[in-house]
Amino acid sequence: MSEDEEQITSKDAFNKLLRLGEASIQIIDYILCSPKPVTPKELVDRLGITEGTAWNALSRLQKVGFLVTKNRGEYEANMGFILSMVLFTLSDIVEKLREVKRR
Repeated sequence: MSEDEEQITSKDAFNKLLRLGEASIQIIDYILCSPKPVTPKELVDRLGITEGTAWNALSRLQKVGFLVTKNRGEYEANMGFILSMVLFTLSDIVEKLREVKRR
């Protein structure tokens, strides 16, 4: 990651996940279930979205960290990032529950 790129925290990523549009959610779901890297054309054909929608969503999802480029024009889920986002978010929830119990 270059110095001018912003490091995204798991909390920020989770909040971005909650605000994703329907096409982005469909794309994440499709890619998570795919046994192989996915191309934008495949998303257009399988999900019935436009090419522009596919490219815009893929760009946003990659920028946030949910997706990585496997080969030129092929995307797959960034499972390490997604898992860490989930684990850190769960950790935050557990800590907040502990604080509530202490009160």
